[in-house]
Amino acid sequence: MMKQAILLLGTTLLLASATFAEEAPATQASNGLPDNPSLWRVLTYKSGQTLSKTGDAIQRGAENTSQSIQNQNIGERVEQGATSTAQFAKEKTQQATTYGKEKWQQGKEAIIGTPNNGTAPIESRPLTTPIQPANQGNISNSPEN
Repeated sequence: MMKQAILLLGTTLLLASATFAEEAPATQASNGLPDNPSLWRVLTYKSGQTLSKTGDAIQRGAENTSQSIQNQNIGERVEQGATSTAQFAKEKTQQATTYGKEKWQQGKEAIIGTPNNGTAPIESRPLTTPIQPANQGNISNSPEN
């Protein structure tokens, strides 16, 4: 009898808890993830959001660029391009001319000498006269003991 009472009481409690328990629907937060997501699911979700935002930003930039190109007059763009190319060529030509002049002057100074320092010394002697160094008198070939 005691076993039957325990069995009846246990079954009643089990059925009562199952009957009154509400099944919670799978709730998802407003961000699209369940209450307790795994790390992999969170990373995947965040990566997807980042890619979506990046794609939207690229699309907006492309639309803005397309709109600005359509608004410009083609003749103005060609004229601006030609003007900037001509200015660039003129600047580079001036730089090359200045560089060439500097190198020419440096080469000339290396060979001839600078006007500030005078010209390179040129000695003229007859071919039959031997050249004697200025300090030959100080040099002796014999040992001094």
